Amino acid sequence: MKTDTSLVQSLLCLSSYKDCFESIDPRLLMGTVRQRVKDRVILWLLEAWLQARILTAEGQMRAAGTSQGGVLSPLLCNVYLHSFDVALTRQKLHLVRYADDLVVLCQRRQEAIVAGKMTKCALAPLRLELNPHKTQVVHFDQGFKFLGVFFLRNEHFYL
Repeated sequence: MKTDTSLVQSLLCLSSYKDCFESIDPRLLMGTVRQRVKDRVILWLLEAWLQARILTAEGQMRAAGTSQGGVLSPLLCNVYLHSFDVALTRQKLHLVRYADDLVVLCQRRQEAIVAGKMTKCALAPLRLELNPHKTQVVHFDQGFKFLGVFFLRNEHFYL
């Protein structure tokens, strides 16, 4: 399948945040949710979900929170990162994000490097960091994988 890359020469591929799901602050998340949701039952259920105890592989009990693989975790991650999305788009960055996966589209390598720094700053208030092993500047000619799709030049392939 063809992908229109006429405006994109390079791509800042920030494919993941460092321990994103486990690093989401439940108080910050609930503060964001309370700004939009007024239904007390929904808020109570969400609080209960975040405080539910789970047994880890090491035999420790801990709050489940927004653990990787949880059925609500991608939704809660999207809610949590909404202010991040707003901050970057206000800076005129072009981003595509779902849960903990992100790409920022840029026309020049230097713009991509600056976008990476802006991204890092926008994550700080949320107490999140970029994963240094999965953060890179990639040209469409090199190809990259994002959300189960491999993009190469002006084509994409479902994995």
